[in-house]
This record gives sequence, structure tokens and C-alpha cells, in this order.
Amino acid sequence: MSIEAKDLSVTINDKVILEGINATIPNGKITSVIGPNGAGKSTLLKAVAGINSNYGGQVIIDGIDLKKIKRKELARKLAVLPQGMQAPPDVTVEQLVDYGRFPYRSWFKKSNQIEDEEAVEWAMSETNVSHLRHRQVMSLSGGERQRAWIAMALAQKPEILILDEPTTYLDIAHQLEVMEIVKRLNENWGITVVMVLHELNQAVKYSDYLVVVKDKGIYTAGAPDKVMNETFLKEVFGVRAEVFSNERGEQILTPVEVLR
Repeated sequence: MSIEAKDLSVTINDKVILEGINATIPNGKITSVIGPNGAGKSTLLKAVAGINSNYGGQVIIDGIDLKKIKRKELARKLAVLPQGMQAPPDVTVEQLVDYGRFPYRSWFKKSNQIEDEEAVEWAMSETNVSHLRHRQVMSLSGGERQRAWIAMALAQKPEILILDEPTTYLDIAHQLEVMEIVKRLNENWGITVVMVLHELNQAVKYSDYLVVVKDKGIYTAGAPDKVMNETFLKEVFGVRAEVFSNERGEQILTPVEVLR
């Protein structure tokens, strides 16, 4: 399932955040949106996820204008996990994940209970939180909690998963755990993933495609090995850095100094 932004512009409180964005998110790939603080990365994600519909231009999902897709229909195709989600007190992991089945329920029609249970079990298994099912979400560590939230999003059985800074505030072990889950979901289930990342080495390691946001627009987009170089890091982030390949052929970025 493809996502395309056409001449997308977003203004918040009379301030232009994004202007004239044209971008295509590759189907079945992992795409990371990167760029300096305040560039509009999260704003772009909210627009393509339908959280913020107050934008100019178009967002096209699978050939259909996003604004013409009904909310529950969209939630069966696309799941989004914003920053800073908070669970109500006393809610267990299993209950939280079950909330992800909301697109399949209504006041007038019951959902398929077997399908719901299977989806919840699958989501918890994929994120390694099955053993935490009876724990209150608020009692979990940061890494466990983030996996539970991702499980809730997965319970929607989406074709597209949108994550806004999924590794923020996590220690390095939990960051890698989350990124490995994302990689597995893409490789094993073909889920298209779009996420905002600040850690550039993680973006390079785990992404098939990068979208770089700067100065209200798209600075560049492409495969990590085509985007990531010393000139890019200087022009976008204002740092001098060394870029080299390790013994596994992976690109590694090492910042040297701030140039601003």
C-alpha cells in the first residue's frame, strides 16, 4: 500500500511548518523521516496518518485521497503510534492491545471474537509482551511499555505502521529491541513502516529509504547509502562527521564537531 504527498503544506498558528511537499513512501519498505529539530518531521507524519487533516494539497493512500477515506476504514489499513501515549490507570497489557481492535467494532455490530482474540495474541507475540499480559501498563519499564503500544497498533492488522520517534527515551538495548521488532514486521509480514528517527545510525541500519526534511520542505530522499555522506551531514545538521563502512558493510556515522 503506497502513500503519496502532493504539494502538501501545513500551517499551524499562522506559522508555515511545511510547504510544497512532494514525496512517495515506497510500498512494503521501511522509511525513516529524518532532519533537524523543528523541521516538521512529526507534522509530516501526522498529516499522512490523518491525525491532522488541516493541510493544503493532497495525501494519497493506495490511490485514494486520504480525506475521502472513512476513519474506521483508514484504521484497518493504517495504524499510527504518536509520541507520549498514556494508558489509563489499571489497564493491563492485554486490555491495551485489545483496544487496537476498535476499527472492527461498532455499537450496531459485534466483531468476530475469534478474529479479535487471534489478532491480540499475534500482536503480543510479535512484540514479545505475551508474558506481560496481566501486568498494568503503568507498571512496565519504558521499553516494555513501548512494545505494548506497538502491539496495540498491530492488533489493528494494518498494512501501514506509522511510528513517531519510537525509540525516544529508551536505553540502547530497548532501542535496538524496538528496531528489531520493526524490521521483523516488515520482513515477515510485509508491513510498510514509516517512522521519525533522531538516531541517524539506526536510520541507516534499519531503513530502506530516507526522507530528509529541512527548511519546510524535502531536502532529499533515497536509499541510505545514497543520502548519507559528509556533505549531507554538514548541510542538514551543521556538523562535520566521518562516514565509513564497518566489516558487515554497514554505514557508520561518527560526528566530529559542530560547524555552526
